[in-house]
Formats: sequence, C-alpha cells, structure tokens
Amino acid sequence: MKLRVSSHTDYVYPGSTYVAISGKQFNGLDFIEEAISRGAAKIVIQKDAQISTSLQALCTKKNIALECVADARAALVDLSAHAYDYPAKKLKILAVTGTDGKTTSTYLLYHILKKAGKKVALLTGVQNIIGDQIFESTLTTAKPDFLHYFFHECVQAGMEYVAMEVSAQASTLHRIDGIEFAGCIFTNLAREHGEDYRDLEEYFAAKCDILQQKKPDAPVVVHDGPWVERVKQCVGVVFKCGFAEHSNYQIISLQETLNAQLLEISINKKWYQFDTVLIGSYNALNIAGAVALAYAMGIPPETMIVAVNAFTGAPGRLERFMLPNGSMAIVDYAHTPQAYAALLSRLKKYARRLTVVFGAAGNKDKGKRSMMGKVAADYCDWTILTNDNPRHEDQRVIMEQIMSNLTSEERDRVFCEPERRSAIFAAYKGAQTGDIIAVLGKSGELVQIIGDARVPHSDQQVVDDIIMQKVF
Repeated sequence: MKLRVSSHTDYVYPGSTYVAISGKQFNGLDFIEEAISRGAAKIVIQKDAQISTSLQALCTKKNIALECVADARAALVDLSAHAYDYPAKKLKILAVTGTDGKTTSTYLLYHILKKAGKKVALLTGVQNIIGDQIFESTLTTAKPDFLHYFFHECVQAGMEYVAMEVSAQASTLHRIDGIEFAGCIFTNLAREHGEDYRDLEEYFAAKCDILQQKKPDAPVVVHDGPWVERVKQCVGVVFKCGFAEHSNYQIISLQETLNAQLLEISINKKWYQFDTVLIGSYNALNIAGAVALAYAMGIPPETMIVAVNAFTGAPGRLERFMLPNGSMAIVDYAHTPQAYAALLSRLKKYARRLTVVFGAAGNKDKGKRSMMGKVAADYCDWTILTNDNPRHEDQRVIMEQIMSNLTSEERDRVFCEPERRSAIFAAYKGAQTGDIIAVLGKSGELVQIIGDARVPHSDQQVVDDIIMQKVF
C-alpha cells in the first residue's frame, strides 16, 4: 500500500509527503532519512522538533521541501484529507463508540445496510472492508493518513456509507479531526484506557468530542445506562434503546439458549421479533442500537429482521467451538472488567463447570487487573492466568496484580501458565462433557507481543489444533 501522505515510512513512495510524529514508542524524526531514501518529496516536522544540519542539508541537496508546523498530528489530518480531495465529505460515515460492544455493533450496522442493498464499507479494529477488498487492521480507529486513503477508495468504489468503529484515542490523538458523522451509536462507558486518561470523566469527555462531530441533524443512538443523561447534555436529542418501557427502542428478551436468543424490539411503536445467535442482554442492546440507527437511515424493519437473523457474529466475538472431550470453548475479545462480568455471568448459566483463560496487557491500564481477577473468581470454577501481550512488563508481576484482591480460597482456584498455548491446552485437559472454557482477551489477534518481539499466536488456531487433536 502506498499513501500520498504518511506518518510511517513503510507507506512512503516517490513523490509522497512524510509527516514526522513523536509517539509513545517511536519518534518519527528518527525515520526522516529512510523516508527520503524511499522518495519522499516533502518532509513535515513540528516547530519544536530538532533535526541535524546534515539532514537539513540532505533535504536541500535532494530538493525536498521541509515544512515546520505548529502541530504535526493536526497537519497529518489536513494534508491527508487534502491529498485525496476531502473524500469523507462525499460519504455518510456512521460512528460507533463506547467502551464495550463497538465492534459487534459496527459489524451489525454494516451487515444490515449491506443486506438492504446499500453500498457500505466497514472500518473496525478487526477488518477494514470495501466490497470484496479487505485491508489489514491494527488499530481500533486507523491513523488519518490511512483513513483518508480508505475514504478515497470508498468514493472510487461508489460507496455511500461507512460503518466505523471510533475509539476515544482517535479523538484525543486527532485521527478523526474534520470528519462529520451522519449518525452515531454510543454503547456504554466503563473503566478502560487508564493508561491514557486520568479518570472516567476525562475518558467520557473524549467520547463526547466524538459525538459532537456529528452533522447538525444526525441521529445519536444511546444504549440505556447511567450515561444517557450526560450524553443528552453533550449532544441534545438522543434515541435510547434498552429494556425499560421509556426506551425509544424497547427490548423484550423472550428466550435464550447457549447458541441463540429470541428477542423483540419496538420500532416506531410496533413490535418486531429477531432470532439471533448473539446471546446475552449486552448483545440485545448491540442489536437494538444497530437497528435504531439503520432505521434512522431509512432501512425498513422487515429488511433488518432478515439481516440480523442471518448475522453470524463479528470475527473474534463469542466464537463457539465444540471440543473432542465434550466441552465447549468460547473465544472472545473481552478485556475489561465489565465485559468479563457480562460474558462470564451468561456462560455460568450453561456450564457444568466454567474455566476462564486470560491475562492482562502489559504497559496498559494496571488498575483494572485486580478487577478482572475478582470478576473471574466470582463466576468461574477455575482460572488459568497466562500472557496477553506482556510487552516489557514482568509476566509474574502482572499475574500477581490480577490476583491481588483474591481471598486465599479464590487463589486456590487459580493456576498460572505464562505460555498461552499451553494454558489453553491445560484448560482443555481438565475439562469434561458440559464444561465451558472461556478464552478471553486476544481473540482475532495473530501475535503475542513479548518485549519487542511479535511472536505468532492465535487463540482460534490453538483451539482448532485441539479439535484436530494435534500433538501439543
């Protein structure tokens, strides 16, 4: 992939612009010479940045423009949008934000619009899709150089809509500056990203900044919960979906098994029944939120029923696998205390015995680790702690922090196995018919980050190996 404007030298090509940004791990200034060697015609740096006289001389010698700007991140947005003739303005971009449920809600919205015959693209932390073309995704919300390239490709392909997952960091780091949303979904707010935000209020403010980028008449759908009134204060009128009678889109959950859920949702004062493989009240909310915004986009309820009933789930979310010993593995991306509680409480209803395999990401929010450990102890018979991208942290310290609030009896039900593949296999070996093994936190990821190394690993592949009875 070649970008006309880029903050990463991998995407620089002859004639493009390279914007040097100082990030958490790398300083773009260190890669200017590489950008020049790849043919960059223009280098953009921040005013307070210092580059050597030899590098300045190299730019002069090669006739490369060197521009200083007040804010390199803001410049990356402006230059990227301009390079592709502001493609975001030619699309109806629908934003889904919140702490949990973003990915499933975005996929649902995309699926509904696609089933309705709309030309719609998808932007998530799992996949980015335009028609039959799938782009690699490494961030919940991509950086602006890729975003505006993606929007340009959408315009070229005749897309009308983009269903887009938007993180708080996307707002804080200026990735979505200048984008006006044609509609928004706010799922919920709870403890997350403590490494980036001082408290929940600062985190919520970043979410509000996203919602305030909506077009004047754009609808905002909010899952019922403690933040509804605060969201109203932020954007004005909202459409609420929830189980309470006063919800604009009220949910009645009729029946549920481990594999399916039958629910009714009121749409314009009429009741419509949905039969879905997505279980749990949190997924009922995800469905209602997507239905509400799709309805605001003019999609008839009958079309939405067909779409939701055919939806098999987002990749890496609530994936179910029957194992040779009669147990079931559930592989899910859940990585917050509230997501653990929502999922594990549901699985507990159906398991003879429930085992959870998880870890906590290194160099991320340390405050939620003990909370995750306590939730796991509350709902699970056994907990196996393992690695989840420890990065530069000591895996033993991470595990001890997870267990820090457990009683001695709860600690007796915890085992530590740092090697994730071995941890999943250990859970399988200890399981019997009717047991459920929940493997949480990395679903969909293809590497384990240990130090600076990116070691190949897939939870789904490990489970597939168990099913194929490959030797461990």
